[in-house]
Amino acid sequence: MVLAVQWFCGAACADIMEPINALIPLSVKPYFIMGAQIPRQEWFAYDQTSYLAVTAISAPDDSITLNDETLMARPGIACSVYDQTVCSNVHGFYRSSYPNFIVSGFLAMDADSIVSFGLNSGYSAPKLTISPQIMVGFAKRIYVGDVTLRDSHLIVEANTWIGGTIEHRPCYDAYERAYYCGNLSAWSDFSYLSTQQSFNAFIWYEHRF
Repeated sequence: MVLAVQWFCGAACADIMEPINALIPLSVKPYFIMGAQIPRQEWFAYDQTSYLAVTAISAPDDSITLNDETLMARPGIACSVYDQTVCSNVHGFYRSSYPNFIVSGFLAMDADSIVSFGLNSGYSAPKLTISPQIMVGFAKRIYVGDVTLRDSHLIVEANTWIGGTIEHRPCYDAYERAYYCGNLSAWSDFSYLSTQQSFNAFIWYEHRF
């Protein structure tokens, strides 16, 4: 039996291990195998093991992503926030010139150290541009207690996304008035964050009885 205690803090200090809106795994903790779970005679070979792995690929077709989450649904038929009977097809304004996808993976340097990485390809459409983003992270496992038994360990890890500048551009009506294409609201009524940070940190403690 294994007792596990975990702590997670994301950009908003969420109280769950993996935010439900994350499109890729945020933690590499499952790839740390406790020494007590394998025969003692295999410990040396296990300690020296290194490998590269891809953990997830996500390419949503109906949404636009930023970092490891969905930023917004891709607009299709947009109706005015002022009058729901006034609608327009804005799909073409938000069709990216290249696929939007997210890929994540890691490099296990040895049994106790993992470097994680990720890539979000970004987005390039007539009315919305998001620059590509990369994720970098590191996780370290430390055996605690009686290290000759390898039945208790502490895992500390963190990762962060870099990049992802967002730029919305207005549409114009017949009178050259600017408006937000996504809901046909006046451009002066529309606001957005040009960047959104994403940082995740985890601390895990496990003991095998």
